[in-house]
Amino acid sequence: IPDEQRICFWPQYFGSIPQWITLEPRIFAWMDRFCDEYNSGIWSFYTLSNGGAFMAPDADVDDKWHL
Repeated sequence: IPDEQRICFWPQYFGSIPQWITLEPRIFAWMDRFCDEYNSGIWSFYTLSNGGAFMAPDADVDDKWHL
């Protein structure tokens, strides 16, 4: 999604989940725990045609992550 819509992403797609505001740092922590090669960074937010949404870390072409 465009940068200007990032602020609305979490409440719009995950606002019905109790304590949704804690999801993003938890996702970062899980990625850090499970992937030795991960070292923080910017994540992209995506929406799906079925109304779903997800986020994924931006990766350079030479980044290789293993869980």
